[in-house]
Amino acid sequence: MLQFLHLLLVSPTLAFVLLIIGVLGIYRELVNPGRVIPGVAGLALTVIAAYCLWQQGPTLLGLALIGAAALLFVVESLWDLYFLPGILATLLLMDGFRRLIPGPRGISLPFAILGSCIVGSVTILLAYGARRARHNKWSDIPPAQ
Repeated sequence: MLQFLHLLLVSPTLAFVLLIIGVLGIYRELVNPGRVIPGVAGLALTVIAAYCLWQQGPTLLGLALIGAAALLFVVESLWDLYFLPGILATLLLMDGFRRLIPGPRGISLPFAILGSCIVGSVTILLAYGARRARHNKWSDIPPAQ
């Protein structure tokens, strides 16, 4: 167990994979609320992975790109702009994770691309479903008499 924790603290790619699994666990809990285990496990994995990535000394540029991607994902969920903010956010997320840890010990490019594409596509699909649900909610309300 201690060897795994040491490997996690040394390997940013492994911490990144745990971060992606944690975020997907949180998404799972948000889609089907009431199941406690995916949300709690996702939160725990996300916190552990974020701590391990923070110990690697992240760059300000990588953090800024990830923050900009998060803002674009929020824009994607609020306005119907034909998936452009979501696609741009996925590209920014990919570049942000690649630049997060400097030097050769950073997150490997294939993992950054795959993880960002998974998180981006799931986020875009959930945002699309949320926009449709909000639209249907307002269209089902009868006009005031």
